[in-house]
Amino acid sequence: MQPVSPHAPEHMAGPYCAALENAVSAEDSLFLTLPADFVTEARALGARAHVTASGFCDVTPPFTSPEQLRDIPPLPERPLIRELLAELERRSAARAILLNVSAPYSLLALLSSQKLPAWLLRQPEEVRAALGALTDGLAGYIAAALDRGVKVVSLADPQAQRGLLGEKRYRAFAAEFQLRLLERLAESPAHGVVHLCPYSFSPLEEYGLLELSELAPPDPSYERALLSTAENAETVIFIGHQCPHTKSAARLYQLHLDKQRR
Repeated sequence: MQPVSPHAPEHMAGPYCAALENAVSAEDSLFLTLPADFVTEARALGARAHVTASGFCDVTPPFTSPEQLRDIPPLPERPLIRELLAELERRSAARAILLNVSAPYSLLALLSSQKLPAWLLRQPEEVRAALGALTDGLAGYIAAALDRGVKVVSLADPQAQRGLLGEKRYRAFAAEFQLRLLERLAESPAHGVVHLCPYSFSPLEEYGLLELSELAPPDPSYERALLSTAENAETVIFIGHQCPHTKSAARLYQLHLDKQRR
């Protein structure tokens, strides 16, 4: 089993998380955050998970061999995802929704045994094919969620740690599929905000694949600024460089895909 940390500022250490004095609590948030963890997509694809007394999730992955990676079904068609999309549409009529989503590599890590690092070396094509299938599924799922009234999608890739994977494998198995997912969303007819975890996505800026621009927020409340941006968006807008649970901020940071790559 793999322990998975909840996605909340008090559980995520590091320079990119909102300081506790500038973090919005769940009780005070403008957003209803769904789901409460980062394992829903994995459960939809066959993983078993239960929450421990400490608040972590223990995940039993469905894939124990690289050959099984060839048969990943489309994520938006899974019953659990269809149920969640229906719930999002129903609840978005009364509350602004922030949807937690895992990026491709982290989702694959939850679906795979702890031998995944060895599979990267020995069966890279199977792993890349699986990441491609997950990228397609996540793109469809996120676009469908935005179409059903979700205002902000919080996208993170906590399992994709460059220091552990190494530069070459990080680029090949994490960064490339992060970028593919963003490109698919940018090309979709959906509209809203996709908030990129800075811990997960700052390497794309280092590689020159994302460009940064600063915006004056329409409201000093970070959540109100995100909500206003989402409500006025005509496309998918990528926002990042800060924790989505930040209480107030002097700047809003928009991230743009490199047009030459597109």
